[in-house]
Amino acid sequence: MSKIIGKKVNKYDPYQLCDAVDSHITDILIEKGFTQKQGVFLLKMLLAVACVFLGAYSYLKLVPIQKYFALNVAFLLAYWAVCLVFYYIDFFIEKNYFFDVSESGDDKMKGVKDIKFSSDTGLFDGKYVLGIEGVKGLKNVKVSETKCVG
Repeated sequence: MSKIIGKKVNKYDPYQLCDAVDSHITDILIEKGFTQKQGVFLLKMLLAVACVFLGAYSYLKLVPIQKYFALNVAFLLAYWAVCLVFYYIDFFIEKNYFFDVSESGDDKMKGVKDIKFSSDTGLFDGKYVLGIEGVKGLKNVKVSETKCVG
């Protein structure tokens, strides 16, 4: 275990390294006065609570399987539907974003809207890729920057 950015991290695990760098970038952004959007996160939390409720209610046999088979099938289908929505949000809406800016505290970034910071670690190469994207100006021109480390 080595210490990277004030945290103990296994330097041979690219996912721990990615998480440590993301946490450090998030701390820097918060120090600079950036605030993060919470809407999608709260929606995912509500969906997760719904999944836990549906799974626990049907698994703990609060509804007898033999007596109410159709109701148990309905709970199972509802659980699958909620999980499907949860993973749709996770893979297609959030993607690899770890910080979605709602308000910028930096004067240089006042003209840029919808700023999103993303990161990714390659499957087998261990390279850390940091991406920043946003919409700039009155014409809503999409601005994107990607840097690869490793």
